[in-house]
Amino acid sequence: METWDESIKVKPTRPFSGATVWDMLEAVLFTPPARAGIAYGTETDTPGLFEFSPMTLISDEMDSDAWFFNWKDVNAPDIVWPIDFSAIVDKRNVGPDNGWFDQIAFACNVKSVHPREIRGKTSRIYKHVVRKNAAVILRGAYVSASSYFGWCNGRWVDCFPDAKIYEYVKGKEVLHLRSNHFSSECDKVIKMTQSIALRARYSWAVSFSIYGGPSVRLETDPVGIRHLFKDREPPDGKDKKAALRNWVRDHWRKVRPCDDDTEIYVRKHMRGRTEFKWGGFDCVVEPSQFDLEKNIKIAAMKTAGASVADLIKAAVI
Repeated sequence: METWDESIKVKPTRPFSGATVWDMLEAVLFTPPARAGIAYGTETDTPGLFEFSPMTLISDEMDSDAWFFNWKDVNAPDIVWPIDFSAIVDKRNVGPDNGWFDQIAFACNVKSVHPREIRGKTSRIYKHVVRKNAAVILRGAYVSASSYFGWCNGRWVDCFPDAKIYEYVKGKEVLHLRSNHFSSECDKVIKMTQSIALRARYSWAVSFSIYGGPSVRLETDPVGIRHLFKDREPPDGKDKKAALRNWVRDHWRKVRPCDDDTEIYVRKHMRGRTEFKWGGFDCVVEPSQFDLEKNIKIAAMKTAGASVADLIKAAVI
């Protein structure tokens, strides 16, 4: 993840290649783990790729003008807190990267943990702690490792400053002794993940999986979902495609067809299926967290007896 460039951007609504999704799924489904990891004393932690799922795909194929918060502007740990966010970066068109040859992809997961979970295991305890999982996916094997970082004076510092890092690649063992408790690259990776997670809070997404394995996630929006998946498969045993999860605009509805004077107000709400099949993939629509919270808020307002004017205002904001 340390090789991510600040200029990488993603366009959520641009048509994408199903082949790219499949290539990344194939990488996470069928690549076996190598003997690799990071050892803290007698404990070796090598997370499996399932722990990264769902992984938001970052690909050159999706270059565009989409916005991100600059990671340098991340000046607080609770910008997105708690956080549990993963990304997978397509590395197939990149040359030797940090000494790694035959690299297919790089995956990273940042997840907040309670300090008590690592008490007695680490050299330092902080109020805000995250676990960073990283995996380099090669042709034939993947190498994964995990570490904990705490927020201290505006940056993420290693909770294991004296950790020994063991890497086993193709039968060769490499030992690194971490002597410094601060890594600017790790700090950058975590802050970048925070900034992408904040953007993801306002983006809809579709997750792709197959064989019940890990999933790759693509960001889009409700319009993009309708456009991209017109050729989805109908539900089992049915001929007609079911509508996908989407916003239904607020409107007035007649109580009886023959009565033009009596209408009821139908609030703005989300409706439709979230699971569907497309191109052999098992897909799940994921509304943005912002929209989910908005839907709950409007429903609660109606239950509490809010006026039509207030419901209309809440639907617009």
